[in-house]
Amino acid sequence: GRDKKDTLVEHENIDTGYLGESVATLSKRVHLGFLIDKMQVFSSPILNKCHSWPWTAGYLLSTTLYFISMLISQGFTHPIDNPSFGPSAVGLSTFGINNPALIIYHMEHFRLITSSFLCSGITTFLILVFTIYRTSLEAAMAASNHPHWHFVLAAGILSFGINLFYACIGNGASCSSLALALGLNSFSASMQWRLNSPYPSPWFFTVTMYILGCTPLFPFDSLVALSAAIIIGIVIGLTLFVEDPSVTSEPVDIYLNESISRVEGGKHPVSHIRWKIVQGLGSLYLTMYIILLFRLPTPDKHNIHPYLTGCSLVYSDQIGNFVSAYADNGRALAEGNDGEDWLDDQNLCAQMCIPHLVSRPAIWGVKKFSSLKLDEGTCEENGYNEHIADKTFHEYTVVFEVQLFTSSNNDDN
Repeated sequence: GRDKKDTLVEHENIDTGYLGESVATLSKRVHLGFLIDKMQVFSSPILNKCHSWPWTAGYLLSTTLYFISMLISQGFTHPIDNPSFGPSAVGLSTFGINNPALIIYHMEHFRLITSSFLCSGITTFLILVFTIYRTSLEAAMAASNHPHWHFVLAAGILSFGINLFYACIGNGASCSSLALALGLNSFSASMQWRLNSPYPSPWFFTVTMYILGCTPLFPFDSLVALSAAIIIGIVIGLTLFVEDPSVTSEPVDIYLNESISRVEGGKHPVSHIRWKIVQGLGSLYLTMYIILLFRLPTPDKHNIHPYLTGCSLVYSDQIGNFVSAYADNGRALAEGNDGEDWLDDQNLCAQMCIPHLVSRPAIWGVKKFSSLKLDEGTCEENGYNEHIADKTFHEYTVVFEVQLFTSSNNDDN
């Protein structure tokens, strides 16, 4: 009897433990299901829109993954070096920023493509996502009876045009994703003006972002690239597509958006491509690419070094004054073992690279409030072609690398 009782107690304990595990498992499943439901509610509007703009969704996804990979790999630099809150100039170059010097002198033509998927920092990435999501140009084109590949054609013309123009006449380094977004905005606004169709017309936002993009707050989004994007967007918006009222059909997608007026049901005119415009632009782009192949543009060769694309080179041939201004940190550089100042009667030049955000204020401040002579340019351009020393200076949290040069005819080293 005791054995049966012990066995019964043991079975009760086993059953109780099993029930406890079942309850815990059920609780986890309920919690997981709740999270999945919440994610579905959050993502449902986005997924619904993705159905109307698959190519746009693919671009945003690839750009986002590319941007996250860059941040994981390169991290963040000081905000003065990149006010967009992103990697350094070297990090952006590693991930394919448009650099005419590297394209022409090192034949790195892949940058003509990768630059359109590259954001200079968190600020430009958020602007890009907001602009493309809010405008929803692909969906508006579909609602106006354009097949989706018409959007790909317009975006491709913009992307290659922006990068080719910058590679031919630009200098430095520039991302193209923000320019592409603003170019699509100008294309949409031009289509709305010409056809009176339900296209967004975000001129105010586009002009505002263009002005901001041309300031030092966005040092890796060039004036040349942004201007080319706006101009090309307007040109293809006015000339690339034409509606044929004699041929109508059901629209590809009926899409409703707050920035797009309501599209009424029924048949709409079929839109055709003006292939002569495509051929003309293709010929222009091919000519520009051949110009790059023959290395006819001559961008600054200093920009072969990616670090120098993020700052402005300045120089001074008044080394004594320069060292005296930083006596605590720099005097040891100028003194020999016997304590003699070897800067006396030396033909020397100091050169440094100041971040774009502060370069002009810094040069103005030095000229206004200091006796130190500081000019834009390099020592080598002014006859000092022999590099002799480097020195690092720290100002608050910013690090400046100073290089010393001497002229080749200076016999006293």
